[in-house]
Amino acid sequence: MDCGYFSDELLDLQWNDILKKYLDSFSCQNKKSQLTFDQILKLVFSTDQADNETKYEDKELFEKCVAETLSLLSAATELFKPSKLLFILHMMKHMLRDETCFINLNMNGSLYNALYMCQLPPISTNKLFKILFAELIRSTLHHQTGIKWTVESQFWMNVYNNSLEFQEDKDIAELGYIVLTELLGKITEIDETMCEDIIRIIITPLINADIQLTIPNTFTAPSMVRLDNRLKPCLLCLINILERLLENSSEKVLNKFINLKVGVISDQLSQKITEKQLCLVLERICILLSFFGLTEIFDGIKSISQDPLVLSGFLRIIDHEIQKGDLSIAIELYYYGIKYTKSMTNKLPRYTMKGNILDIESELLALQLEPIILVAEKLQNFFNSPEKVETLRVSHLAQLLKRCSLQSLKIGFKIKHLLPTYPTEIFPLALEGIAKTKNLYSPGNLGAIFECLIYSFDDLLNYIRINCGCLTMTPNQETYVRTLFSTVLLFIEDFDFSWGDGVKALDLPQIMYDFLSSFSWTNDIIVKGLILMEQSILKRLSPCMSLLIDTPESLKDIGPMLYRKCFMNDWEIRKAVLDVVCTIAYNANKISGFSSFREVLTEASLPSLVSTMALNDENPTVKATAFKCLQQMINIEDMDHPLRTKYYINKVLDTISKYNNPAVQSEAINFVDKLYFKEDALPKEMIASIYTCMEQTALYCNEVEVQKAAVTFWENVARKMFRSQGWMDQKFPSVIFSKKVVVMTKKECRIRIHKILTELSHNGCLNVFSYLYESENVHPEILETISKFLEKLNIIVFQKYDITPESMMVLNSASEQNCNRTILPETDLESDHVLEDVLNSTMIPMFSDDINFCSNEDIFSVLENSSSFPNRRTAEYYKHRNSQIITPSEFVAFVIRKMSTDVQNDSASSESGSLPKSNDLYNIIDY
Repeated sequence: MDCGYFSDELLDLQWNDILKKYLDSFSCQNKKSQLTFDQILKLVFSTDQADNETKYEDKELFEKCVAETLSLLSAATELFKPSKLLFILHMMKHMLRDETCFINLNMNGSLYNALYMCQLPPISTNKLFKILFAELIRSTLHHQTGIKWTVESQFWMNVYNNSLEFQEDKDIAELGYIVLTELLGKITEIDETMCEDIIRIIITPLINADIQLTIPNTFTAPSMVRLDNRLKPCLLCLINILERLLENSSEKVLNKFINLKVGVISDQLSQKITEKQLCLVLERICILLSFFGLTEIFDGIKSISQDPLVLSGFLRIIDHEIQKGDLSIAIELYYYGIKYTKSMTNKLPRYTMKGNILDIESELLALQLEPIILVAEKLQNFFNSPEKVETLRVSHLAQLLKRCSLQSLKIGFKIKHLLPTYPTEIFPLALEGIAKTKNLYSPGNLGAIFECLIYSFDDLLNYIRINCGCLTMTPNQETYVRTLFSTVLLFIEDFDFSWGDGVKALDLPQIMYDFLSSFSWTNDIIVKGLILMEQSILKRLSPCMSLLIDTPESLKDIGPMLYRKCFMNDWEIRKAVLDVVCTIAYNANKISGFSSFREVLTEASLPSLVSTMALNDENPTVKATAFKCLQQMINIEDMDHPLRTKYYINKVLDTISKYNNPAVQSEAINFVDKLYFKEDALPKEMIASIYTCMEQTALYCNEVEVQKAAVTFWENVARKMFRSQGWMDQKFPSVIFSKKVVVMTKKECRIRIHKILTELSHNGCLNVFSYLYESENVHPEILETISKFLEKLNIIVFQKYDITPESMMVLNSASEQNCNRTILPETDLESDHVLEDVLNSTMIPMFSDDINFCSNEDIFSVLENSSSFPNRRTAEYYKHRNSQIITPSEFVAFVIRKMSTDVQNDSASSESGSLPKSNDLYNIIDY
């Protein structure tokens, strides 16, 4: 076909015709709700083996569709849009996993055609096509036919070359490593010779570099740089493949790398190359293969009398780096040592020394912690501060050294003498290495690490105290401080007192106070210090420790410091201070009610200051955090604060109504919610103002976060009303003990439910739920929240206690007849007889003629016509407004009608088998 005959419009027309023809032809196509190609792909190529004949026909249709569309694009390579080829490749990614489809696509040339088009410019430079190319090759590895084809066609080489060329692009490089790892793991089960051939291609640059460097005086400095640049991507690819093979326990493939002397060559080459990063990668290769080799040598042997770290050559490599006078590579290798041995813990033998069993993890821990433990010595030699090492610290170091073999102790001795001559950047490297290994150590060793980090703070604090008169911090020293903070924060997130040695963490709040008060730190360090203080206070109240530390002595100085820092210009500092205050308030209002935390707040006048910041701080994030603090403070018993005053509550309501920031508004609403729920003695005028503000916010605010908080407030209002009438554990108890014993019959329950709904009708709650539930512009999250609430109300209240519109209207009429326009007083046994007579009397003539009580259908028809509603009453505190109030009977009818309609719609949807639309926000099923 000559592409000269094509135009963009003609190509699009033919393309659409082909797709429409096949889309309508699939047997699984749903005529009522049109399925997309992607949905049909997942149905046809799923692992479910039902309807094999039907699926076979649909698979043939996909094959023909791919062939036709590719043929069309091949005829117009200069005109088609890349998105069309992406569409085809996406289909083929699913199809190639099926062996029959793979054979057919290969036979008709579609597979080769698609892969060829991926390599045409300008498509070949597009990242998406490189990723899809690799995914197509990966799909062929699902069956033996595809695996052999991938090796014989050498298309895997394209994936390998892309991984080398695009090392900096993690998506392309990582996918390439995965494909190559899977290929090696699967081809070795089919043909070991093919596997060896692939490995030889991958390690060829390594072998060539070793041969070239063996010849003396053949490389000048520029040529050495060129060699390094060529070798680096190959080595990175190799080590990534080896690490994945180790994770997958691909023993056969790893043994082939060992048999091809890859570890030996890497060790030799690392001693000839001076570039640090290349040496690191080469030594990683050597260590990984050496450790794996030990598992093969000592297979089945549980205990040996020699140190595996010595036998593997790990300590020899570390010693070699120390002799160079460079600890940075050694510190990196500690991490990789623990990472690789962790993957073969159950296979490596234990080392027994003088009857004591030593393990590799503990040895590596001691080596990794040594640079950090010796900070005190480092401070002595580098900062010229006197040496101060606690007895406890010496004991801690001694316990770690007991876990080491003699060879490890020799390495530690060399490191100790090398450290004082080192610049401060070595210590951030050691801390970063510890941070990376956090998830690799056992809980007992994590405790040792955490204690070591706290000692590091002590060292730094001692130095600052001694040199406070003339202290200046260099950039490297500030980097060390920042890294120390970051590392401790990382560990304290999962801190657990069961770690044992972590008891030192109890001193952290005081250490942080001393640290922040000792020097004019930069703002970012102050923020980190406050975050660490907040975390340490939050974590320190373990149930087993709380009785030992509930004293204000360890926290007495923190309150005034927090008060002062609330006035700093940096908003991040003010926000971090409020986070600390919030945590202290949280601990003060817990069930146990720790008095020491309450004293920290009250003696420093923090409640008053925080309440002022919530209203007046210029930064919205700080304001929102201040309101979070107030939510905790409101629950503290016996604390004086202005939060319950009319003036303050009105200011908060003004913030909700007028301050244009969703985070601040929603947190202010949450504060009002907790205040309303806790306080039973708020004046009626104040409650009326709260109701008015919350109703307006729920109905008319356009911010989802704010509107959702307002709806949650109204849910809690309803819960409080039910609780006030005796509701407990999602039901009314059989008997209520108040002034008199009240037997909770269904009639009594209906009376109380009517009281609740009447009050909710007056305060606007029912209006909020009914209006938002029927509104077309409500966010799905809010709609779902209201729907769940109404459904729960319908099932556990209305259905359980036979609540109907008629029963609510009868009770409403009875209350009017008795001139009870507010919430009714609690009924007693005598009033039951009066109400029984009222309920048994004929009340229908008193109602509007527009309403007929013959059937539920009549009620619903009246509710559909808003003009047929009777005149609604207005509560006393709503007289200034002209808004209508939904009566209990109307609300009950509304809920019953809506819930029954939703059930019918769900049933009809499930029977029809229709699928959700692609833009349906409620679609939680991945079709």
